[in-house]
Amino acid sequence: MAGRVNVLMSVEGGDALRRALQKKSAEVAREMELALPQEGAALMAQANAIAPKATGELVASSSVTSAVTRKGQRVRVAAAYLDEKAAAVHEGVHWGKKIQGTRGFKWFERALNAFTPGFIERIVARLRKLVGG
Repeated sequence: MAGRVNVLMSVEGGDALRRALQKKSAEVAREMELALPQEGAALMAQANAIAPKATGELVASSSVTSAVTRKGQRVRVAAAYLDEKAAAVHEGVHWGKKIQGTRGFKWFERALNAFTPGFIERIVARLRKLVGG
């Protein structure tokens, strides 16, 4: 899955939390530098558990990487499968042909959809704790 994943959400007391977090931006960045790679690894473990495993090559190609900007204000984490066949298998294409009667295996998409609500709750809880809430 290339590109970004944007999550729209509503957090009760979100505006007050955002204002409190802006005052502690350095601490927030450090907390995210710890939390987001852990969350990425947890997502990948969940996806690997339901990924097709005919040969094991797909799961073996799973990767989680993280990067922090020079100023340390933005943390990015990528969870992906590096096997060149991963996207095709995800979409149900084998040997160049779509497998009829399926909408693809979509294991990563299903794992991400199941993972997202808990991820948001855990991150919000960490951020509230950071500002004493």
